[in-house]
Amino acid sequence: MLRLEKLALTLGPNQYDFTLQVQTHSTTAIVGKSGSGKSTLLNLIAGFLKPASGSILWKENHLLGLSPDRRP
Repeated sequence: MLRLEKLALTLGPNQYDFTLQVQTHSTTAIVGKSGSGKSTLLNLIAGFLKPASGSILWKENHLLGLSPDRRP
């Protein structure tokens, strides 16, 4: 399971806050208008952006300390 808990990031004038839980082996769509944070969310999960606070867990393992090339 992928779990985001109170993941927060500020980019310029935009404040993003994410809480999400996605079951393993499921398909999830991320939809929203332009500028709503879809790409920002994916970049946080991938490790290309560092959140100000919160946590990202994959199968109960914390991912925030891992570089993008070490994340599943």
